[in-house]
Amino acid sequence: MSYILRQKVGNHVYLYEAVSYRNADGKPRSTRVPIGKLDEAGQPVYKTEYIQRMAKAGTPVSLPKNAAYTRTDIAGSQIKEIGAFYLYQAIAEKIGLLQILKKVFPDTWRDIFCLACFMVSSGEYCQDWL
Repeated sequence: MSYILRQKVGNHVYLYEAVSYRNADGKPRSTRVPIGKLDEAGQPVYKTEYIQRMAKAGTPVSLPKNAAYTRTDIAGSQIKEIGAFYLYQAIAEKIGLLQILKKVFPDTWRDIFCLACFMVSSGEYCQDWL
C-alpha cells in the first residue's frame, strides 16, 4: 500500500511516496521516495520524475494551476527586470542624484538616468544611445 507522507525539515515540508510491506520474516517495513515539497502557500510542488512516472502508470497527478513547470518552460521563459530600476531610483532620490540631474539636464535627465540604470544592471554600454 502506498501513500504520501509529509515531513517537516527546518522551514520546509517535504513530500515522500511511502510504500508499506512485510518482509520475508513477516515484519512490517516501509520505503520512502522523495517526490516534492510544499511551497509557501501550502500547495504541493512535485518533482518532474514523479509526475511522469504517475502519468505512465495511468494515475495523473492533479496539480494546482502554475504549480509545475518543465525544463522547457523554464528555459523559454523571460525575466523582466523592473525591480532593479525601482531600487536605483530610490537610492538616487535618497542621495539627491535625481534632483541634480533634473537641474543640470532638465530635458534629458530621465533618459540619462534610465541609461545609467541599464549600464549598472547589465554591465554593458548602450551603443545606440551613445
